[in-house]
Amino acid sequence: MKLDDLRVAHKLWGVVLGLLVVLSLAAGFTLYQLGSVMNHALKEVEAHELSITRSTRWLGLTETVIERTMAFIYIDDPVAAKSISQRSTADSAKITELQGQIKAAITTEAEKQAFETVFKTRASALALLKKLPEIKAQGDPAATHRFTTQEFEPAAGILIGALQDFLKVEQAELARVKQAAEEAKQQAALLSSLTALGVFGIAVFLTYRLVRSITIPLHRTVAAAKVISAGDLSQNLERNRKDEFGELLQSFDDMSQRLRTLVSEV
Repeated sequence: MKLDDLRVAHKLWGVVLGLLVVLSLAAGFTLYQLGSVMNHALKEVEAHELSITRSTRWLGLTETVIERTMAFIYIDDPVAAKSISQRSTADSAKITELQGQIKAAITTEAEKQAFETVFKTRASALALLKKLPEIKAQGDPAATHRFTTQEFEPAAGILIGALQDFLKVEQAELARVKQAAEEAKQQAALLSSLTALGVFGIAVFLTYRLVRSITIPLHRTVAAAKVISAGDLSQNLERNRKDEFGELLQSFDDMSQRLRTLVSEV
């Protein structure tokens, strides 16, 4: 259907409703995109923050176990030594649980490599820790001291350093995720601006077509009226429109033909 065949009211309602539909779709699309980006970014940030919390707790528990182990080495009271050993064992179980949770949440190669380093150094420290009761039971303070200073303490220091490095990697990943979220937010804002610009362009185009569909026939009608009022009845007016302006032009043409007939009969 041609635009010239539509009634003026239908054209106006069509343009208004069309613009409302376009605006609604654009707003819905923009909100959906922005919401999707922000939800994804929020989930990633929360996941990395949780991982950092777990890694920090892992580091704290490891330091506690090492301090208790050092106390166990030099304490002579069997009851106190047993209590320290039991608490260290409980904390080691918590560390193992945390280690599994952290491993399941790893997503990047840098995290994986740092975690593998911690895993290996912890395995070495645990192997030395198992030897400790046997060495202490021998009752040789010198041998116990050598084992502690030459083997256990260096291994514990390496483990703490590996955990600190892993925590730094986690913090760097959190910073990267936040930066990526900010960039995604900016891209969503840009997309929103481009969508608004596109809607504006569509509105200008529809308004331009609507205005032309009204002003052009209106100018022709005014021109026809001036020609007829000047006494020129020889022109045939446009008849191919089906809107109100087409009817008006046809009425002018019919009037012009009747006037020609009257003039020819006089």
